[in-house]
Amino acid sequence: MNNTNPDSQPRLREHPVARFDGDHHVFDLNTIATDLQNEAHEATEGHRQIALYHYGSVTTILFAFDEGGVLEEHQANGVVSIHVLDGAITVGVPEHSHQLEAGQILVLSPNVRHDLRATQASRMLLTVHLHGNKHDDAPHRDSEKDATARTP
Repeated sequence: MNNTNPDSQPRLREHPVARFDGDHHVFDLNTIATDLQNEAHEATEGHRQIALYHYGSVTTILFAFDEGGVLEEHQANGVVSIHVLDGAITVGVPEHSHQLEAGQILVLSPNVRHDLRATQASRMLLTVHLHGNKHDDAPHRDSEKDATARTP
């Protein structure tokens, strides 16, 4: 594993290309979240995050929030699912606020502006399905192999 980034600084985590490689993945969310919370760097706006998987238009990200941690208002050009694994999170959307607890999922249509605040220490799994073409930074698969695998 190459543990340096382009600026020759040590990488905090394994490079995304290596993390996203392969045809199937199993994630131990509790272990990954604990590792996130134990990282030496200070949390940004009260949270830490790691992209667990990214391919084409789909990205899955695990967040570990301190109590009071926030994601400022933003939107995504795609469907967003927010799955609270542990703790409690408030998600504000125009003219409404959703109080989510462990085991609840909120699904947002594309381009819905939203913000997020952890009302207690929390863990959240975020999945975004963007619209449009595949991202240039997606891992490249053997399209002939993929087509053959889908053929009955």
